[in-house]
Amino acid sequence: MSIPYIIAIAIVVLALVAFIIGGLVVYKKISSTMKNIGEVQSNVQGQVDHFTHEANVINERVNQINERVAALTELAKDKQAKIGEFADEARTFGDSLVYLKEQSGDISKNLIQTTTTRVKEDGPNKVKMLGRVAKRTVAKQKNRYSSQ
Repeated sequence: MSIPYIIAIAIVVLALVAFIIGGLVVYKKISSTMKNIGEVQSNVQGQVDHFTHEANVINERVNQINERVAALTELAKDKQAKIGEFADEARTFGDSLVYLKEQSGDISKNLIQTTTTRVKEDGPNKVKMLGRVAKRTVAKQKNRYSSQ
C-alpha cells in the first residue's frame, strides 16, 4: 500500500468519524428541540381543543338564546294581536257607551211613559183580580173552618 492510498483512507476515516461526531452533536441539539416541538405541538393541540370546546359551548348558548328570542317574538306577536283585538273591542264599547249616553234621555222618557201607561191600564185590573183572589181565599178558609 502506498502512502497516498493510506493518507486517502485516513482522510476518509477521519471524515467519517467527523461526520459521525458532527451527526451525534447535531442529534443531541436537535433532539431537545424536537422534544420541545412535540411539547409545544401537544400544548397547541390542547389549546385548540379547549377553545374549540369553548366555542361549541358558546355556540350552543347562542342557539338557545336565539330559540328563546324566537319564542318570545312569537309570543309578543300573539300578545300584540290580542291587544289589537282588545283595543277594537274597547273602541266599540266606547262607541256604544257614547250612543247610550246620547239616547239615554229618550230611553228614559219612553220607559217612564210605558211604565205610567201600564200602571194606569193594568193597575186597576190587577187590583180587581187581587180583590177576587182574596175573597175566594177567605171564602175557602171559612168553609174549611166552619165544617169542622
